[in-house]
Amino acid sequence: MRRVRLPWLFWLGLVLYVVITILVAAGVLNGLDRAVQRACTHHRQDTIAAAARHFTNVFSGATDVACLGVGAGALAWWRRRPAIFVFAALATGGMSGIVGVTKAAVTRPLPSAVYTTHQGGVYPSGHTAAFLVCFGTLALLATTRHRRLRTPLLVTAVAGAVLVAAAMVYDSFHWLTDCIGSFALGTALLALVQAGVSRRRASPSPRAETPPSDRTARRR
Repeated sequence: MRRVRLPWLFWLGLVLYVVITILVAAGVLNGLDRAVQRACTHHRQDTIAAAARHFTNVFSGATDVACLGVGAGALAWWRRRPAIFVFAALATGGMSGIVGVTKAAVTRPLPSAVYTTHQGGVYPSGHTAAFLVCFGTLALLATTRHRRLRTPLLVTAVAGAVLVAAAMVYDSFHWLTDCIGSFALGTALLALVQAGVSRRRASPSPRAETPPSDRTARRR
């Protein structure tokens, strides 16, 4: 049985996520987070805050998952490969499960008392993780046959996730380290998706495994 080797980027993201989670739970990074929040509050403008809130409402976790589901479903149907949709489901399911468990375990309070209806902890940022994982996964799945487009699409996904994180921090809905932890988690999950896609693409098809002599014999 062939041994599966996980990519180094997965281990890097996983280790960073575990370390940041421990530091957040222990309160070591509270000083940094409060300093960033004070800076955002000091330079806060209602127009920008409203725009940030609207942006994060549009790109909510549900929207991100729906975009990945529709995109992966279309790719699976077009290429006749159901595994594409399976990869998408595993990525979103893993992300949602890890984020939910971590939120319940850490139970970190909100930076601001404005959002009194929020339930549960805020670490890590679900908005940031959802955007990065969903659109990053979609970029990886869509470019298995068009490698030149992979880097630009991944950069776009990362840039979008940065905007989501900045909006959440500016609007005092998340601490800075909530979003940093989400980036570490998203990196680990995307590395797994990339490894799975590459492994499946590299595996020989049953037709390719047929010896040339057998194919010649069949033609005769």
